[in-house]
Amino acid sequence: MTLAQLPGYFTAAYFIEKFGRKFVLITYLLLTAASALWFGNAETEGMLIAARICLSFFNLGNWGAMYAYTPELYPTGVRSTGVGLAASFGRIGGIIGPYLVGLLVAKEVTNTTIFTVFFVAIVIGALALLFFG
Repeated sequence: MTLAQLPGYFTAAYFIEKFGRKFVLITYLLLTAASALWFGNAETEGMLIAARICLSFFNLGNWGAMYAYTPELYPTGVRSTGVGLAASFGRIGGIIGPYLVGLLVAKEVTNTTIFTVFFVAIVIGALALLFFG
């Protein structure tokens, strides 16, 4: 399932040159959100594996598109600082996410609800990028 990340990254890189950074990032974000929702609602082992493959594929594609898109948002003089600061906030999310999942699992929240939270968060990010990016 994790190997699906590599073609996700490479296809994002290809599509960035064909369709543009912002379009690819929004598309991969929305497909990641859909994959997260699918994963949370999977009813069979096959569905779970397929959803996880899609989640891996589109999620790493996001990162490839994001690292191509975000540097352009900062003036050249502060570009590395801006990207570094944004990446640091991403790392904070990388800590909070698994912690949040652990808290929700401990409270016996269903997988569907947990992955719906991720779905909503990713869609909000995609909409923010669409309207403000």
